Amino acid sequence: MEITYRPLTRRQRADLSGYVSPWIALFRAGLFVVAVAIVGFLLRAVHRAIVDDPTSVIGEAWWAIPTLAFAVALYRRAGRWTGGRATRQLIRADLKRGDVAVRRIVATDAIEVEEREDEGPAFFILTGDGTTMLFAGQYLDRLKRKGFPWTAFDIIEAPESKIFFDISSAGDHLKPSATRPPFTWDEMKSFGTNEKGDYRTVDVDFSTLVRGAAS
Repeated sequence: MEITYRPLTRRQRADLSGYVSPWIALFRAGLFVVAVAIVGFLLRAVHRAIVDDPTSVIGEAWWAIPTLAFAVALYRRAGRWTGGRATRQLIRADLKRGDVAVRRIVATDAIEVEEREDEGPAFFILTGDGTTMLFAGQYLDRLKRKGFPWTAFDIIEAPESKIFFDISSAGDHLKPSATRPPFTWDEMKSFGTNEKGDYRTVDVDFSTLVRGAAS
């Protein structure tokens, strides 16, 4: 996989800056407080409507504890969405560095995965060095209309934080050799298609995927 570098565009710099902006952090904190407050208010209202003595210590715990559990779960999930403090440090390093990584992928074969509802297209790509990659998500709708997958294409992302920007064509259209049914829930967990990310390398033999699609 060939990697080259080029300067950040104004749009890319603005996108990265948005992740570490104090105003964005304040906005997220406000949304967090509002979400927890709404859940707490609804749980307390339901609790007071069905409990004889809602003001007792034990009675109050019936809505306070679930609200606290929701707040903890939401905080942890938000950390996974935003990457947390470590990711913000990497983004600042990207801004200081001032360039993007361009990863050239040479593709020799592809398998298209039928879309389930509105999850977006998905493709398994076999690269020139024998690696199997999975591209999945709604962002592929636009790229598919332009002819994705291609015999060669560039993945554009921030070098340190791996924040994804785009995929651009560097070759001709590559017609998938097979089409397979939509992912099952177990496959989504196995391949990580329900996690944040726009592409990933998967530890699976491409020929096995082709045989599975044919069957």
